This record gives sequence, structure tokens and C-alpha cells, in this order.
Amino acid sequence: MNKITKILALILACMAIVSAKIVNQPHGTDRSGLYGLSTDKFHAIIDRTKPVGVAKPLEEFVDKAEWMEGIKLSSDGKYILSSGSQKDKILKLIDAKNGKVLKVFRGHKDYITAFALSYNSQYAISGTQSGEVIVWDIKNKKQFTTIQISSPIRSIALTPKAEYAIVAIKGGVIKIFDIKQVKLIVEFQAHTKDILSIFVSRGGKYILTSSKDASAILWSIKNINQPKKVRVFNGHDGWVYDAIISNNQKYIITASADKTAKLWSVKTAKAIRTFKGHKGYVFAVAISKDGAYLLTASADKTLRLWDVNKGRSIREFLGHKQYVKSVAVSLDGVYAYSSSTDGIIYKWVVLPNLKNTVAMCMTMIKDRGGLLVSTKEGTKPKLIKGDGRKGGMIMSLESFWGEAVIDEMTYDANTNTFNAHISFANRKTAQVNVEITIPIKQASYFQANVHKMRTIPIFKYDDKRVSLESIVIVDNNKKEYKTKILSTKGVDEIY
Repeated sequence: MNKITKILALILACMAIVSAKIVNQPHGTDRSGLYGLSTDKFHAIIDRTKPVGVAKPLEEFVDKAEWMEGIKLSSDGKYILSSGSQKDKILKLIDAKNGKVLKVFRGHKDYITAFALSYNSQYAISGTQSGEVIVWDIKNKKQFTTIQISSPIRSIALTPKAEYAIVAIKGGVIKIFDIKQVKLIVEFQAHTKDILSIFVSRGGKYILTSSKDASAILWSIKNINQPKKVRVFNGHDGWVYDAIISNNQKYIITASADKTAKLWSVKTAKAIRTFKGHKGYVFAVAISKDGAYLLTASADKTLRLWDVNKGRSIREFLGHKQYVKSVAVSLDGVYAYSSSTDGIIYKWVVLPNLKNTVAMCMTMIKDRGGLLVSTKEGTKPKLIKGDGRKGGMIMSLESFWGEAVIDEMTYDANTNTFNAHISFANRKTAQVNVEITIPIKQASYFQANVHKMRTIPIFKYDDKRVSLESIVIVDNNKKEYKTKILSTKGVDEIY
């Protein structure tokens, strides 16, 4: 492969990574093809359909336990409810941001087999092998009520406002209780074998159950006294461990012992797509708010990120040492949380939070991987390492520098260039002298309007060192003026 071909390949690779980069904003690459420039002021979009390798856990939330039944993320994303081990018989309320244990709920006499949160995040429910059910008041951090059932609890759920408890017992039977009255309302045979999960729709009108009988069933509970079967989803070749409803209510997603996940149409009850790639049972699944991607948890000790539209695995998360039993994703899609039978809860970066990043630059780096981001004005960028491929992504550090101020401009008609001095709002000590080539006919316009233009620093990254490479100035008509750096002060190394 000759030099030109290599450069073209790098350009195409970089362009492929950034999809729909900018809405009504200019973008491009420099001549080497190593960098992509985006002048989107607020955010950038990463193409979720391109493989980006392996991610590593950012945080370990709890000490190891003998068994981790799972985690539930609150509807506001602020905290996690976890069941630690079969021996300790407790639930823990954990701060999702920093992993701090906020409350330990004690009261069960036997080990916990199932638990859930209400959508309003004010109540939790848990059940045990001996049939004891406890409803917990999360807001006041205390036990609310207890229901005793003479059968092991297999799955459990609460309606959105915690009016009713939906309890699956051994043999595929569901019991629905009025919580305030501690009264059984209805009991019915939902599946031929044990139920492994119960999902309640946000509006509380439907429940979705999955079972060892290899099926998932959608039920209407509009009339809570008379649940009605709506759809049956058959097609897996093994137990269906988990089943959830998409946010738009048009699809359900299932996770199975046949090592796959499936996307189904609610309208037709037909499988639209099968997600293959795991080497072990798929225990749990979560979907992003926008429905663009799935996360699956597996007995092969990994999580996978999937593109929903194309059905392909685009990222693998390695770190757990045993079965990964559950997964949840934050509302903004930035973070995921997982729990495993190794007793550890991990917090992962699924997609970088680019909300406050001003500009973006991406590069393919030989024999390296990593993501360098600055998400707040004036904050030092953070390198997220180990994405496991030959190549990586670098976010432009304009937000680290802040607004650029151009002053002391002088024009040389003989060379058709402006010499300018640039300082930065967030780094008072950093200064740059540049040369800007401007045709004489445009010189007056440029000088009069330069303070209205966007001044974008472009950086290069070499062996853990980020330094300024050039500056691009963009006017209101999206015309780009490239600059040549003559001298710099305080900008040689910023990371």
C-alpha cells in the first residue's frame, strides 16, 4: 500500500467514525487525513454502528459478595438498588454517581430471590425463597408492609405508584396484591413453567413476563382484577431470562439461555431481529431511551453494546470475573451499570457525554486507543484508556481553552497576511501568535468581522502529550481561514 492509499484509508476511517457530525455547521479534515474537525458548538454524535473495541470498568461500587442477584436503577438515575448475596439477606441503596451506600434495608429472614423498584422510585419490593415479601419505603428508608406467601418467590414487580404488587411464584403462577390492604386481588396461571422476570410498562397498563417455558407474554392489567393475555412471543430455544418493553411501546426485547437477545414487534408478535455474539446465556437486557442501542449481560462474563437497527455488536465490556446477571443504562445513555456473581457492581462509560464539548477532533493513533474528553468549560480533559483497538478518538480541547480573543492584528499587503495575537479566556497565561493568509480584497471584511467569528484550536496527540497544532477561524458564512502558528506561550503541553 503506497503513501497516498494509506492517507486515503485514514481519511475514510476517520470520516466513518463520526456520523451526522454537524447539523448546519462546517466540518472537514486536514491534509494528512489524521484529524477530523467539527465546529458544532454544543455536541457531536458518534456513529454507534462502528466497532470501537473493548471498554474497561470505571468504578467498583461494593465489596465482593458470594452472589449478586442484581441491580435496579431508579427512574431519575440517581441511585441503584442492589441485592448483595444470599447470605446477607439485605438490599443496599447506592449513590449511582459515586458508589456510596446510602441505606441498607434489613428485615428478611431468608435469602432474597427477586426485587424491584417502582417507577416513581419511592418504593421497592423484595421476595425470598421462603415466600416472604416486603415493600420498602425508599423515601423514608424504612419497611412499609409485609406479605407472606407460602411458596418461593421467583419474580416480583410493583405498579408505577406502588398500589399493587405483582408476584410470580413457583410453577408459573402470578399473584397480584393490593399493597395498602395487604389483600390478594387475583391469582392466575401465566406460564407453564417458572417465571424469570416481570416488567411493568411505564403507564402501568401492561406487564410483560418471561419464563423457563422459552416464551414471553404481554398482559393487559387495565382491569387489575382480570388480567388479559395480549401477545405471546415464541421463538427462543431456551429459557427467557429477561423481557422488557421499549420506551415507545412498539417493541419488546428478550434475553435467553440460547445465547441471544431478540427484538420483537408488539403489533405482530414476530421477531424482527436476533442479536448473536455472546458465548453464554444472556441473562438481562437494557435499551437506551432513544431506542438506538441495547446492552446485554451474559454468563460469558461480558456485556455487549448492540446497534438496534443493524443487529450488530459494536462494543464489548470486559471486567467481570463471573456471570453478569443484570444491566441498566442511564437516561442520557452515557453510563451503564452491571452486576455479577463476582459480587461487584461496575459503572461503565457507554458513550462519551459530549453535551458541553465545543469542538471535536478525532484521530487514528497507531497501536493506541483511548478517548480524551473535556466536557465542561475550563476543566482539564480526561483520558479514558483501553478501548483495545489500533486507533482512538480525541476530543478537541476548545472547551478547556475557552473563548479566544484576537487582538493586535496587523496586515502586510506584500504577503497578503495578517499577523495576530490570540489569548484565551480560560487560560490567561496561554498566548499564540499566528499568521493568517487573506487575499487583499477580503482583508477589510476580515479585519472588521473577525471578532464575530469562531476561533477553533486544533490539537495533536503524541504519546500522552497533547499540543496545539493550528487554529481555524470560521466566519458566519462558514468560510474557514487557516492559520500558521508563529509562536506560542504556555501551550506546549496541556495534558
